[in-house]
Amino acid sequence: MKDKYLALRIEESLYEEFQNVCYKLGIKHTTAINLFINKCIELDNLPFSLSETIQSPFKIKQNDKIKRVSILVKGEERYQKFTEICSRIGIKNARAARIFILRCIDKGSLPFDVN
Repeated sequence: MKDKYLALRIEESLYEEFQNVCYKLGIKHTTAINLFINKCIELDNLPFSLSETIQSPFKIKQNDKIKRVSILVKGEERYQKFTEICSRIGIKNARAARIFILRCIDKGSLPFDVN
């Protein structure tokens, strides 16, 4: 079983805020993103509505540096299924991960229940 990497570009301050949320939850940021991928596969959809507005007061700093992040996704099949779900919805998998990160920051937790 070959693993794949989900690559995304995100503002450093935004990613740091996401890491802080994950730290408070007692999980690594990579674990949180893999939980998100698992939930998408379980539901065959995103675990939240794209039309919901984000209420977070978090502001991206002007001239914030962009960070390149690579998240290990265990199993090429999981990566492919996640990519297929995102394609069907009409967004790229990196965009879905970014929306997930914003939702986590907004809620201060994962935006879905973990079974």
